[in-house]
Amino acid sequence: MPELPAFSKYCDAGTDAAQVDDAAMEAKSCAPRGVCIPNEPDGFEPPQPFWIGPHDEAKLFCPDDVGSFGSLAYADLQLPTAGCPACVCGPIEGSCSPTPGSILVRAGSCAEAQTPTVDFGAPAGWDGSCTSAGALPAGAECPPGSGIPCAQSVYASALPDPVEGCKPEPPPVPKATADAPWWEQVALSCSASPPAPAWTCEAADTTCQWKLPPGYRHCARREGVHACVEGSPYAERFVVYPYDAIKDSRGCSPCACKASGGVCYGTFGVYEDDACSVPVSVGGLGSLKHECDDVIPAGRAIGSKELTDLVYVPGKCQPSGGAAFGTVELDDTHAVTWCCMAPAPAPAE
Repeated sequence: MPELPAFSKYCDAGTDAAQVDDAAMEAKSCAPRGVCIPNEPDGFEPPQPFWIGPHDEAKLFCPDDVGSFGSLAYADLQLPTAGCPACVCGPIEGSCSPTPGSILVRAGSCAEAQTPTVDFGAPAGWDGSCTSAGALPAGAECPPGSGIPCAQSVYASALPDPVEGCKPEPPPVPKATADAPWWEQVALSCSASPPAPAWTCEAADTTCQWKLPPGYRHCARREGVHACVEGSPYAERFVVYPYDAIKDSRGCSPCACKASGGVCYGTFGVYEDDACSVPVSVGGLGSLKHECDDVIPAGRAIGSKELTDLVYVPGKCQPSGGAAFGTVELDDTHAVTWCCMAPAPAPAE
């Protein structure tokens, strides 16, 4: 029995000569089972079946009549609206010092701008309680022997501004409120499997491939971002990426809080005796302005002083920070360019 041709593996062992001739003719022709497509353009890999579409219609597996699984990739990156949560500050906390910068007994009324003075300041670390530090006896003269009573008015400078502060509510460094970027399209490539080694195309620079189901197309692949070759039938370009080929440098600046506008108030009393029981003058003193009270009658003893009822009145806490910064960029070092022929048409209804 003569040796069968190379395509005999597509025939039954009992095939007669006439049938072998028919099989040989069919095996040499790509049509009607396959389709002859142009070879890949210069610089590209041989064409493969390729599908690309919306992620909610994504094809994740290659049909048996298309080829084995090649790869999944993604395109058309979508960015949500960027933003950061508003910075929020906690409550203001503050404290007040009961010690004015200076307390002076003046040898003139409060209306007189220039007069001799005697220091009536509080001791270091004064907590506002009654103290006789700097006391003057009744009839003291300034300067001595001048006949001018020292105690004609008592001046107290404004209380120190409060020590106050506030802190951002957690988290101190907010994160972007926007969701992560997402890919709008999914791309599936399949490894090409020619219908049969003996199936050929008559036209030069063409190759035989399976006919593709609707939606699939023949595409040539090239690593990186490239233009399609001008004049090539592989003219429609898709650049796809791995899922994680994203450089996301977005963030939010740290939150900060600054307190301001708080005020301290207290009751400042000057007394004739050393036990803060015989008042010379008693009135309010705060951190907004100084106070001066005339001594009536002039020349009285200035024996003691105290500051009571010290109160901190909070101001406002102003937040800052929480500004969005950074960008989302594609990592082109992992990009793949597919240049494609037109997709297979949908069957007529």
